[in-house]
Amino acid sequence: MTISKKLLSVVLVVIMALSMLIIGPATASAAETVRINEVYPQVGYSIVYNLYLQTDTEAAALQGRLNYDQSVLDLTNLSFDNDNSIDSTTTTIGDTARVSFEGTKSSYDTVSSRMTVLTAVFKVIGTSPKYTSATTDDAISGCFTKLTTSTGYNLMEDENTNITTRTIIAATKVKMAKSSVLLDRGAGDYEVVKVKSVGPVNNDVDSSYSCTYKSSNTKVAKVSGRATYVKITAVGPGTATVTCTPDGGLTSYKIKVTVKQPVKSVTLSAKSVTLAKKGSAKSVTAKVTPSNASNKKLLVASANKKVAKVSVSSITSGKSFKITAVKKGKTSVKVSAADGSKKYATCKVTVKK
Repeated sequence: MTISKKLLSVVLVVIMALSMLIIGPATASAAETVRINEVYPQVGYSIVYNLYLQTDTEAAALQGRLNYDQSVLDLTNLSFDNDNSIDSTTTTIGDTARVSFEGTKSSYDTVSSRMTVLTAVFKVIGTSPKYTSATTDDAISGCFTKLTTSTGYNLMEDENTNITTRTIIAATKVKMAKSSVLLDRGAGDYEVVKVKSVGPVNNDVDSSYSCTYKSSNTKVAKVSGRATYVKITAVGPGTATVTCTPDGGLTSYKIKVTVKQPVKSVTLSAKSVTLAKKGSAKSVTAKVTPSNASNKKLLVASANKKVAKVSVSSITSGKSFKITAVKKGKTSVKVSAADGSKKYATCKVTVKK
């Protein structure tokens, strides 16, 4: 009987341990998710909701609304299209919050262009069974209730008007192919840098993520791009910082941009110099164009130092150097840009005796 009791105790301990192994992970891994439109974020994640409008006709007035459940979502940021005048108010009924927005001055491009009317960033703070199926009561929904021209024409019924929405899990980091860019060929020179906006789910790289790009100095560099790249184009010499921010603004990445203005030409005050005899000397002034060249240094060298020598090996644009006769003969002095542009000028030198 004693052996049987011990054996029974061991069996019970094993069964309890197995039960903990089965129940424990199931409870720990039950990360709560909620269906928000076509996205299934976990509690703690942030999502980005965009409402877009496409139309080929100027809209004089618009009205719309954005609904969300405050027990499920916390609205952390709400922004509207900067190019138009849009006002908003928020009302709450129970757990449901409604953002009503109205525009009194709205101008849009062609039907091929898409304008972001609003961008809302939510943090998921809870779940609710009523959002587990596709219904009109999804956790967030935004729509236009009015879109008219100045004559009162209803653009909601126009075939060239398109209203779309997008919901994505907000990117938590941005991966860039480069952290710095050097544009050394002056205005118009450009470089394309690859971009990856990474989400929190298994480092998910979602092609639907999009970034906004901003140059700190548009007189130095301008930017354009899509979800997977940014094009940086030189405008003028100097430095700038390009900031890449994915939808939601939870993170950003900076690229240092340096734009150089290369030398386009080198000019001399004299194309030829005649020296009477040994010891005779003449001064020549050298300049680079354009005047805003990033590197104004010039290298000076005589082709034959036994005939004529120069006073310095390098000068700055606008300065002069001296050519001195050594003995009778002919040679030349070459003045080259030091910036790697391969621009230069030569001065023919004749020593008579």
